[in-house]
Amino acid sequence: MRKLLLTILLLSPLASMADTVNIFGANRWSRIDSHTIIVYRGTKAICLVKTWGFIYTSSQIRFTDDFISSFDKMIIDGDVEDIREVKRL
Repeated sequence: MRKLLLTILLLSPLASMADTVNIFGANRWSRIDSHTIIVYRGTKAICLVKTWGFIYTSSQIRFTDDFISSFDKMIIDGDVEDIREVKRL
């Protein structure tokens, strides 16, 4: 029992470090660099998204869910890519 409690206590900070962001209603994005975008809902920046996939200014980007977090999937120009990092803004 002590080992289980210790394991839970040690792993809980790791889970809290991963941001989960609701992007429902997001209607645009802007490119920061070739692997980073900012997602907007109206004029308000929602989150910063980093991926290993290459993003062009003309890229078509879709997310597979309304809630995204690190290590989820996104679609860039028809190719499924991993989300490396999500930061709430």
